[in-house]
Amino acid sequence: MYQIPELNKFPKLLHNISHKEEGNMSFRWGGQVLSNRERFLIKVGVGLEMCVGASLEHETKVTRVETKHRGMGMRDPETAVPGDAFLTNAPGTFLFLLTGDCLPIAVYDPMEKVVGLVHASRKNSPLGLMRKVIDRMEEWYGSKAKNIVVSIGPGVRKESYIFPPVMKEELMPIWKKFLIKIDEEKFALDVVGMNSAELRNSGVREENIHVAPQDTIADPAFFSHYRSRLTGEAEGRMATVLGIKS
Repeated sequence: MYQIPELNKFPKLLHNISHKEEGNMSFRWGGQVLSNRERFLIKVGVGLEMCVGASLEHETKVTRVETKHRGMGMRDPETAVPGDAFLTNAPGTFLFLLTGDCLPIAVYDPMEKVVGLVHASRKNSPLGLMRKVIDRMEEWYGSKAKNIVVSIGPGVRKESYIFPPVMKEELMPIWKKFLIKIDEEKFALDVVGMNSAELRNSGVREENIHVAPQDTIADPAFFSHYRSRLTGEAEGRMATVLGIKS
């Protein structure tokens, strides 16, 4: 398991990210998914029925999670809560998010005791997802952007996220500031940079934005969709669990 150091200073906050060796956590890719989830959560210290599984759509839906959602999506993917960002202020209710290169972004307001998990992808990052998350925290829970702590977990990093020039035609114009030209044959995409800029523009303080160093494409300790396409290795997803302890 991996923990984001900056979040460990909050004793009421529980968070962990699974490693590849702990098994695939996504029903989409098969294997002993349920037993993998159970073993991982036992180590974390929470039960399967205390968690809420997410159904990811690569869009900008922000879902308010309550105690009534506990257990949804954890045994049956058909019952997963829809959206790509999930917020809760319910102690003992833990958000469970799957990623494999997309960014798992944890948000926490220590003043209003609100947590959130965001699935930030190449597709939804330019659509204002992080701004919408901050707006909803302010609207629903009375949060102030200046108090929110954000941790961008292990995911794709620009050093490894390389594409041919033809790919630019598929990208929204907003990506222009976050493209790094490598040579005439390829360029890199800075998904972390885009989301960090969106957070700053939403009022989150620079010193409250933390980025984990792990690049899932380059680090074999984590699953990577991009790497699997290059190497043919088996697909899988790791899980991030986040919540406020009772």
